Amino acid sequence: MAADPVPARAYSFGPFRMEVVKRRLWRDDEIVPLTRKAFDTLLALVQRAGQVVEKDELLRIVWPATFITDETLTQNIATIRRALSDSSGNPEFIATVPRRGYQFIAVVNAETLSGSPPTAAEGNPALEVLANGRAPAPPVWRRRLLTSTALIIVVVGAGLAVAEYWRSRADAMPFGGEWQVNPPPGTSLLSGGVLSPDARSIAFVAIDSAGNTGLWVQTLGSLDQFRLPGTDGARALFWMADDRSIGFSAQGTLKAMAVTDKAPRVLASTSLAPFKDHGGAANRAGVLLCSPLERGPLQVLKPDGTFEAVTRLEGGERVHLWPSFLPDGRHFLYRAAAFDTARSGTYVGSLDAPGERTRLDGVTSAAVYASGHVLFVRDSLLVAQRFDAERRRLEGTPAIVASNAALPNEQRGLTFSASGTIVSYISAGATSRLTWLDRGGHASEGLDSLAEMDSPSLSPYDEQFVASRPKLDVGNELWLAPTTSGSPWRLATGLPQSALGIWSPDGHRIAFTSAGDLYAVPAAGGPATLLMKAPTPEQPLRLQDWSPDGRYLVFYSPRPLTQADLWWLSLADGRAEPLRQSPANEFSAQVSPDSHWVAYRSDETGQPEIFLQQFPRGDVRQKVSANGGDQPRWRRDGRELFYLSSDNDLVAVEIHPGSPPRVGPGQKLFHVALWKSRGDDRNNYAVSRDGSRFLFSVRPGSATPITVRLNWTAALHE
Repeated sequence: MAADPVPARAYSFGPFRMEVVKRRLWRDDEIVPLTRKAFDTLLALVQRAGQVVEKDELLRIVWPATFITDETLTQNIATIRRALSDSSGNPEFIATVPRRGYQFIAVVNAETLSGSPPTAAEGNPALEVLANGRAPAPPVWRRRLLTSTALIIVVVGAGLAVAEYWRSRADAMPFGGEWQVNPPPGTSLLSGGVLSPDARSIAFVAIDSAGNTGLWVQTLGSLDQFRLPGTDGARALFWMADDRSIGFSAQGTLKAMAVTDKAPRVLASTSLAPFKDHGGAANRAGVLLCSPLERGPLQVLKPDGTFEAVTRLEGGERVHLWPSFLPDGRHFLYRAAAFDTARSGTYVGSLDAPGERTRLDGVTSAAVYASGHVLFVRDSLLVAQRFDAERRRLEGTPAIVASNAALPNEQRGLTFSASGTIVSYISAGATSRLTWLDRGGHASEGLDSLAEMDSPSLSPYDEQFVASRPKLDVGNELWLAPTTSGSPWRLATGLPQSALGIWSPDGHRIAFTSAGDLYAVPAAGGPATLLMKAPTPEQPLRLQDWSPDGRYLVFYSPRPLTQADLWWLSLADGRAEPLRQSPANEFSAQVSPDSHWVAYRSDETGQPEIFLQQFPRGDVRQKVSANGGDQPRWRRDGRELFYLSSDNDLVAVEIHPGSPPRVGPGQKLFHVALWKSRGDDRNNYAVSRDGSRFLFSVRPGSATPITVRLNWTAALHE
């Protein structure tokens, strides 16, 4: 057993200085973030520098009267080594003594206690700022804090004091202790919560009834919440290496800001669509990893603001997303989403070997690492499976952490987060409701037959609708339901995200996409028929519409040189021809009721706009939208065309017969709070035959909270 330490006010070693009373670790003039238990572990080793400290003794010192496994100690040591930029193979500070414990090997200088004892405020960094309205001579980071807005200083300062006490007790609390983070009044959650690495704070995105979004931060153990200024449209949240700054995507840029900053700073430009959440991650060395493209691999942000790919798309994959660094800071977890959902998977990638990866079999969603485990969602359960971070392989079987957990998707991003022995998640309750809205935007009735319905499509006479519904582990399902009352039934399963079901003009069949191929299934039920097979997995077919004359299916398909192009398929002879090929992306096509014109979205002007073009052949075309548009929908008599503006307003345009048709001015009908983002293969709404009602998938009025659970590892029976 190591000798008892000599008390000291502070210890210095190398470029570091530990303040015992204030519980701070400095590197030169910068604070080095450490969890409370990591600080206690480092202090125990530093106080016994040169001695071998047995594992059992460290456990007794840091976790008194608490049962903790060696794995927790190992993770704490790994956290300290990252903070000190130390190496287990060639240590400068902490050496591992096999089968015994650890030894602090650097030269330590102790500053002995003298003078009057520290005050309560001196022992608490947050209270120092508040005591007597002033703080002692501040280092750089404290000066930034003091120049921030007074309100945020008080909220953050007082909150940290509460959070430190609350967090310090979390490891010793029994499993089952829970705390809820409710969205601010008048808002609902648009994302899951993201715990800071030091487990002091949680960040999330909330949206109000007008569709305004913003980044909010709440200190754990406190009810105080504050919105970070300048974060309109924020998505894809992740904490930076300093535990005080948050990275996020917004308005086509990658940004970051500290919780005490007055405005975010722009890091780089991206092409990620609004309302898309592909996540991001930063390691302790400051390497930033994200998915800046609609379709593409994970990339590292370089100092010049450009990106460099560190993964490679394979086998029909369309995007890599939701990275999460492992303890070494060089390897990371990520999810590969494929056009064929059966090919999606979770992998371990490496910064040092771009393109190389290891699949984690059995992991059914995006995953994060914490406390020696990988956490993911399976069958509505948040589970944890032991993970050997050095060998990068799973061990044992998954154990349940929480039930009724929401599955991550590209609209709300990661639905769970973990930091040490604290985990947060959102429940898988209903997040949408199919609702009829009139031309004033007033809800006339809701359809409660199924939750989380997406992409509704009405039957020819509005008596039924088909919609897609997410299904864990098997992609999406198509369900058929009456528009008034009655029980729904499932038509197909294993479909890509937000798959569209399109009615035939006679109402007898429904066409859809599966694994990139086009199929049709009888509306009354029965086996599906293959209509057209994709040329390659990298060029999947995405159904858009069935022409009212019954002769053609319209679809789009990505091409290497011309991006996403519109095509039509002749159902009479199986022949396919391009409808619109250009360097731009063309989506959201719908054929006019007389089958002579097609309305579609194109980004050829630099933003999505609505165009009309002759159908099935012809070069006559004209622009319809005035300042951005998406998802055109015809009234059944062809005299009116609807679309969503860039601000999520539903716009109506009168269409007068002619060649080309004469287009009237757009008239805003109402603003809609969409449940999901607008996508290239998604219908956010359907229009009744007479254009008097609109079936939208909207957010419910209730606000689902984020659940924070303490000491989740104590409940694992492995």
